[in-house]
Amino acid sequence: MHSRIKENKKILNVFIVVMSLFLLLSQYQFLSSIGKVSAAVTDDEGFDNPTYQSIHKGDMYSTGNVNLGIKATEAQKKTALYSDITYTYATTPNGYTRELIDVDDDPTTTNSSKAYIPVPEDAEIEWAGLYWSSTRYELTQQQYVAPIKFTTPVGKSFQVKPSNTYYGSGLLYGFGIDGTYYSNYADVTKPLQSSNSKGGSYTVANIPYPNTNLAYNYGYYSFAGWYMLVITKDKSKTRKAFTVYDGGLKRATGSGEKEFTVKNFLASKNGDLDPKVSVFAVQGDRYWQGDKLSVHTDNTWKEVTDKLNPTGNIFNSTISEYEEHMRDKYPGTFNPDYKNNLGIDADLIRLPAGYIKPGQREIKLKAYTTKDDYVLNTLAFAVNATAPELVIDKEVVDAKEKYEPGDEVTYRLRVKNIEPNSSSVDTKIEDVLDSRLEFVPNSVKIISGPNAGNQTEQVDYDVKTRKLTIRIGEGANASKGGNYTDKTPETTVEFKAKLKGEKVETEVPNTAVVQGIDELTGSKVEDNSSNKVVVKVLPEREEKPGKLVATKLAKDINGGTLKVGDKLEYTIHAKNSVPDSLLKSVKLTDKLPEGVEYVPNTLKINGKEQTDVEDEDHVHIKDGTIYAHFGDLKGEGEKAITFEVVVKPEMANKKIKNIAIVETDSSKDKEKPEVETPVDPLSGQLESKKEIVDKRQEKFHVNDEFEYQIKVRNKVENGLIKDMHLMDKLPEGVEYVAGSMKLNGKRMTDAIDEDEGSYEDNTIKVNFGDVLDTEERTVTFKVKVTQDALKKKEIENIAVVEGKTPDNEDLPPQKPNVKTNVEAKEPKVRKMVSDADEKEVEKATLQSVGEEFTWHVNYNFGNDVMNLEKVVLQDDLEDVLTVLQVRLVNSDGEEIEVIPQIDEQLKKVSIELPKQDRNYTYLANQSYTMHIKSRLNANVNADILTKYNVNDGIPNKAELLFDQKKIVSNEVFVVPPTLGKFEIEKVDANDENIKLEGAVFQVIDKGGKVVSELTTDKNGVAISNPLLVGKYMLKEVQAPVGYMLMKEPIEIHVTSDVSTKKIKIVNHKNEWIIPETGGIGTIVFYVIGGILMFITSFFFFRKRKIMK
Repeated sequence: MHSRIKENKKILNVFIVVMSLFLLLSQYQFLSSIGKVSAAVTDDEGFDNPTYQSIHKGDMYSTGNVNLGIKATEAQKKTALYSDITYTYATTPNGYTRELIDVDDDPTTTNSSKAYIPVPEDAEIEWAGLYWSSTRYELTQQQYVAPIKFTTPVGKSFQVKPSNTYYGSGLLYGFGIDGTYYSNYADVTKPLQSSNSKGGSYTVANIPYPNTNLAYNYGYYSFAGWYMLVITKDKSKTRKAFTVYDGGLKRATGSGEKEFTVKNFLASKNGDLDPKVSVFAVQGDRYWQGDKLSVHTDNTWKEVTDKLNPTGNIFNSTISEYEEHMRDKYPGTFNPDYKNNLGIDADLIRLPAGYIKPGQREIKLKAYTTKDDYVLNTLAFAVNATAPELVIDKEVVDAKEKYEPGDEVTYRLRVKNIEPNSSSVDTKIEDVLDSRLEFVPNSVKIISGPNAGNQTEQVDYDVKTRKLTIRIGEGANASKGGNYTDKTPETTVEFKAKLKGEKVETEVPNTAVVQGIDELTGSKVEDNSSNKVVVKVLPEREEKPGKLVATKLAKDINGGTLKVGDKLEYTIHAKNSVPDSLLKSVKLTDKLPEGVEYVPNTLKINGKEQTDVEDEDHVHIKDGTIYAHFGDLKGEGEKAITFEVVVKPEMANKKIKNIAIVETDSSKDKEKPEVETPVDPLSGQLESKKEIVDKRQEKFHVNDEFEYQIKVRNKVENGLIKDMHLMDKLPEGVEYVAGSMKLNGKRMTDAIDEDEGSYEDNTIKVNFGDVLDTEERTVTFKVKVTQDALKKKEIENIAVVEGKTPDNEDLPPQKPNVKTNVEAKEPKVRKMVSDADEKEVEKATLQSVGEEFTWHVNYNFGNDVMNLEKVVLQDDLEDVLTVLQVRLVNSDGEEIEVIPQIDEQLKKVSIELPKQDRNYTYLANQSYTMHIKSRLNANVNADILTKYNVNDGIPNKAELLFDQKKIVSNEVFVVPPTLGKFEIEKVDANDENIKLEGAVFQVIDKGGKVVSELTTDKNGVAISNPLLVGKYMLKEVQAPVGYMLMKEPIEIHVTSDVSTKKIKIVNHKNEWIIPETGGIGTIVFYVIGGILMFITSFFFFRKRKIMK
């Protein structure tokens, strides 16, 4: 055909134009088009996100072929095109003139080739992608994105335009003629599905290729070919994750390595992945080597290889499937059927274990080259993966052979996920009911599995579409289905539907579907339908009117006669007494009478337990009324309801009358069965409690009074207690307070008279008579603690309450008791101090050294004094104090005649109290106060007082001695008067910057005593010790060297309001020393001195004149 075209080129061109126009006009009759697709053209390298991705049972298949051949002899072709991969001599396409391959016998195509793909007949086409690639040499974009012709094995042809195009340049040494390339992709899933094309040989024609200049010249590398990838659904295969990436990643000679990462990858979370990869690349050849594709795993790079794609030469122009040339594996199905495909690589390779890890979400790869140029166009992965497989089974519960119209059918559904390591989210069941089925509201119940129980929140029913939706799984709620893993327990769901009859017997089918979303991929899980169940429905028939008969029975569950607290079982029968008739919608209402209380969860219909709440069952109780729906009653059909009540106390010795109402929509008449049951009389029961009224302390003391309270009542409503009475014999340690007995707050006499109470022989008695009510009766009386209570130090008072039954039998007595702890009052010592302006405080501050003050020591002796041998009051005062007076008074302020022992040396005051009648009983609960008047010692000095002032003052504690036991008071303080200081500075009279060291001064008090001596330091400064407040004289006894003594002492006032008083003193050499104390005193000295000097000068000159 080609030779004729060359010889008659003009004729052929005309013919081609005519045929092309003809085909364009008639393509809708002969060809099918995918549709108009606007191609996305980019120079990106791609391989970032998947072009296709899915998880399902199936497999991955690939094939491809070359559309650009060589002009060569048959011998040359045998070695260049059909030799094994190890043969490299003369295999590079640049050693030959090129020509297009055209095998389809179609004069309208310029090139074509055929390749086989082994898709099984039983498989379904899930996705198919077609790729074709060539050089862009002298091609416009419009030309290289032009459609190709794609023909399936069944002969169906399609014009396919690319939906995506990658293009680039930069290949070296004549690769792609001028270093350029393009790679086109189109989704051809629909053409395969619509033509029912699966396995077989596919033909791709009209791959855009240049037809000018160097396009076919010797010495250039060029290429044109195609590749097809098919993903199938096939239940006979394992479940896999399929992820397809594409792009145009070039590697030029010597460009080294290029790392890239494909993302959003899917793989099973565990187990053997059995990874496979399909690769489509162009321009790689057998001769030039150094091209590699590696996967990064276990922190190292692992090369992708197999027998036909060896290390360092993966892109060697082979079209292979699992280490076999596809032309050898499927002979006669490829045209051309080269082993060396002249720059086209389409390989399906099984990767070793470990190249891809379970749960991996991205793959890091490296494309490498040293001598070979190539462009990587497609990478497709298939690895074992998991996706939920939800299975559903359906059955009819307690199925009958045939059903009457109006019968209810209970359907049961069982759902589980049988795929290991998978999870379905938003899982739900959908069941579209037949038009002859009427869904019973609130009848959905999850029998087992997550959220078991009656369900309304997880259920929707659309009356118009009759679609029932049940959301199941862990976490299912009102808006969304839950999670369902392979470990989630099987869910069993039941619901009810009422059958509608027709005039003839019918069969009603029902099928449900389970749905979900794959948690791993976010894609919808394949819907799975249940088995179909069918129920047979008898034809409708006319019914005769029925007659309603109702009876009511009552039975004491405890046996014997009915008593308060017994359980009473009611049974109400409803029956249609007419054969072959129908009573529609039979209902019962039973308002429980006063005096009984319903026993929860005792409702039954025909012996089957029902719930108390209003739900899908047929009976409930609300506000004390029983409501039952028996449904339709057929001829001689009967239903019975039973429930239990408890007899309340107010029904003692009365009759319980219960009336029910039974009615039907088939009649206006109502049945009102009733039953009356007598209740035996009721015996009362005693209840009592004893306590101390207003108990504010845990322990009591001798002579304390407190009040007992005894509460008594009949605790049985409407019960009778005959001759109820109380007795309380008082225990040792307390004595009754006469006239303190009361009943319900009303005082009673102590004598035996007409009131209820009496006191005799140390016993309280109260008679209440016959008691029918449950009111509380309160008896109170007071007691006083006696000295005898200290023997045991606990008082237990037990009362006895008694009565009789209506049959005059003794009731079990009540013995309310209360215990009270008694203890002796502990002795206490409390101390205070008073001075001239402060009365009984814990800290008094003296205003002067001579101020007097008084210590007040209060001694409370408690009441445990009977066995004491010696009682001593004492107080040790500090040595700095002088005792002026000691007095002892009682709590009434009366002075007690005692002789205090005062040790002037030790400053100790002590008083030993005398016994009376050879014991100290008279001191029990008594309180004495010792007053000790004191002042500071006359010779006290400032150093001593300074020590006390540092420690908060002069402390003092008093003591009480009970034999060897010592009770110590609190500590109180007397703060001495405040001390003061002064500071002197000695300077030269003519220059105050000259400080005079070595001046010695005496500090003399008002009694003439030298209390301190000061010497100025190098700064001319001397500071006194703390001094008592008052007047002092400062006398200089030694002047600094070269200076005169101060003639007269200086008077100084030490006060408490200035911490350190400062005085400046000046010295004149050979002159009087004039003290500078600041103030009027200095001026006076100047005036007096001036007058004296004037008088002396007057007499001196006068005497001299006389002598002359």
